[in-house]
Amino acid sequence: MPSEVVVSRGSVLEGVDPVVVAAVETPDGTNLVQGDLTGIAGSRIVYSIFDRNATAPATALATGTLDETVVIFDTMQTDGYWGLDDAGYNFRSSFPTASFPNGGGSYRIEIHGVTTAFNIVKWIAYVDVVEAMAV
Repeated sequence: MPSEVVVSRGSVLEGVDPVVVAAVETPDGTNLVQGDLTGIAGSRIVYSIFDRNATAPATALATGTLDETVVIFDTMQTDGYWGLDDAGYNFRSSFPTASFPNGGGSYRIEIHGVTTAFNIVKWIAYVDVVEAMAV
């Protein structure tokens, strides 16, 4: 059974790698940790980036995998990347600027992790790219 989808929204200046943070929980209400993703062969966290304004918005501009030991935190983080609440986040990843080619564009990043106990846990980020006059 998939978890409730976590949605985050943000803006980034054109030419800057967007950083996505999220507080991701498993279906049983506990925070997703690295151990939830171990013991599975192959890619455990994958992402797809879509241009929401494209003529074919369902076609991914970019896809890739993420290393759970780098992007998932076993303890909630409350550093400068997070200002939503006092609880913090447990997922943080930057994505390459080249995947967001249009200043003034709006993009959707779909991320999902395959867990040992809950199958797929999914989260989504919407990123608006603010056009810069000189990049």
